[in-house]
This record gives sequence, structure tokens and C-alpha cells, in this order.
Amino acid sequence: MDNITIKLKEKNKKMLMEFIKRGEKKARAIIRANVLLLADENYSDKDISKILKIHKQTVWRIKKRYLKEGLKHLLEEKPRPGQPKKYDEKHNAEIIATACTSPPKGRKRWTVMLLTSEINKKKGFKTLNRETVRLILKKNETKPWLKRMWCINKIDAEYRKKMYDVLDLYMLPYDPKRPVVGIDEKPKQIIGEKRKSIQMKPGKPEKTDYEYVRNGKVNIFIAIDHKAGKRDVKVTDHRTKKDFAVYMKHLVDDILPSADVIRIVADNLNTHNKTSFYETFDKKEAERLLEKIEFHYTPKHASWLNIAEIEINVMDTECTGRRIGNKETLIEEVQTWMERRNKERKKIRWRFSKEKADKKLSKYYVT
Repeated sequence: MDNITIKLKEKNKKMLMEFIKRGEKKARAIIRANVLLLADENYSDKDISKILKIHKQTVWRIKKRYLKEGLKHLLEEKPRPGQPKKYDEKHNAEIIATACTSPPKGRKRWTVMLLTSEINKKKGFKTLNRETVRLILKKNETKPWLKRMWCINKIDAEYRKKMYDVLDLYMLPYDPKRPVVGIDEKPKQIIGEKRKSIQMKPGKPEKTDYEYVRNGKVNIFIAIDHKAGKRDVKVTDHRTKKDFAVYMKHLVDDILPSADVIRIVADNLNTHNKTSFYETFDKKEAERLLEKIEFHYTPKHASWLNIAEIEINVMDTECTGRRIGNKETLIEEVQTWMERRNKERKKIRWRFSKEKADKKLSKYYVT
């Protein structure tokens, strides 16, 4: 191969630099542009091939093509050799449309194999194979085997009012005299091991038996002052109105006694209201506690707005998402977890504002 010298004009250099930086380009076209720029700086073919990780002969061919066809044609993509596509956009649309329908009777969901089998029955799709279907689904970001839960259908004025109320609370600066506290509860099964687990060894994971022993069920209350990095967790036998009222008294008198008003964010569970206090305490005590509590409710089907759910997920991930054989051990474990989180002042940064809510959810708004 003869050595080919490349000397670019200044305007062509600028054009190539802009070509590389601007928009989405084919990787092959960008490589060709970089070859010319490096060659113009007197890099050898060997050096260019090492820098761009391409064959030395490829560098020579690109330079030769530039001299023969010019810069404009060099950056254009020529038709690639090979067989023409058997299936066009119309065929792709048919495959996607089928994937978006309900699966045949007796089948839980579509799989690539099932979809291929069904499509093959249609006229013009007899030779379609599984890999082609998989690639078409991937290209169109279609996953018929994936299902996500989403409760929102229509968001009315009442929903928006409650959502905005909670989001406004989260955006307020921290006030220790009027803290915003998310509160929620989580049921937890007490499950013991029927047989002793085999400890992990290098190269071997821990082994547990599939059988287990049910030792009852408890409830875990959790309250989180997310801007102060402070939370409280309490295990109870039940989650009745009395349990809720007693826990709220504990929150007011023991956890946040210096607060003038505790602004509580809670969901719409039937225990989360004032009647729980009047049914548990005498009128004077109930009114004393309620004077220090200000309830803010999430909309129905919107418990995701309660920041306490984030802390519950953290607790599950770090502590309670495993088999724990008795209530005493559970209390000890969650207490240790809570004390560590409080000592480290672990906070939650809530970033979902009213503006973001309107942008994301406005298509569901109804008047």
C-alpha cells in the first residue's frame, strides 16, 4: 500500500469537528472523520489504527476514498451489502400490535416463543424466527412479559388538592417546632427456621431450608422526620385504632415533646383519624394530643406520596426483609437499626415538586 498524505483545508477541519460533535451520527462515519483529522496532523497509519482501534488497511482505504470521492461522499453511508429485509415496517407494526393484545386462552402472558408461534400462523409471516421477533420487540421497547402496577387512572380536583398539600409541606424549610412527619405501618410475619441454616463459605452462598415455622404476625409503626434525619420505630401486636392512638401519644410526648405542632402525613387507613383518640383516651387527653397534631392526608391510591414508605423500604432492605423467628428478636433488630440511622442522621431528599407532578401527571387530570 502506498503512503497517502492528507492535508485538509481549514474549512474542512471545522466541518469535521462539527460533524463529530453535532447530533447522532453513525459510528463508522465518526471513525472516518477522526481518521482524516489525525492524518492531517501527520499521524502515521499505524498510529491512527492504534488510537482508533481499527485495522491499518482500513485507515488506508478511508484516506484513498477521501481523495477519490471527496469529503461529502466520505461521510455518507453507502448501502450495505447483504440480503434485503424480508419484513418491513408494516410487518413490524403487526408484530407489535399482536404483542400488545391479551395472550391466548390458557396463557398468563406473551413470551417471545409464544408470540413467534402465533405470528407464524398469519399470512406472510411463515418464515419469521424467534430472534427476529426478539429484535423487533427490543427495538420498539416492547416487553409483553413485563407488568407494572399503576393505580392512577383519573386525577380529579380533590386528588390534586391533597397531592399539592403534601408536596408543599415537603418543600418547606425545616422547622423543629413544626416538623413534618410521615407515619405508616407495616405488617410483619414472624417466621422461624425449621432447620438450622448452613453458613456461607468462600465460593458457596448461605443455604436455608424452604420449610419454615409461622410464629404469628405483628405490626411495625414507623415515623420519619426526614429533614432532621430522625425516625422512630415501634413493634405492636395489632394495628387497631387504640394502637395508633397510643403510638401517636408516644410520638407527641416522648419523641417530639418540644414541637408545638407535628404535621403528620398519613394515608387514608380508617385508624388514621381523630376518632381513634376519642375512643382510646378521655376527652381531655384526646383534645390535648390533637392540639399538637395536624393531619395531612395523601390522596386515595397515592400512598407513594407518604415519605414514610421510603423509610419502610429502607428498613426492609437493611433489616426486616428476612426471616426473624420471634417478636423479641424483631424488636431488638429494628431498635438497633433505628439507633444507627438516627446516629448517622440519615435524611431523605424529596425532589418531587408540584411542578414535576404537573409535568408527569397532567395527562391524567380531569376537571
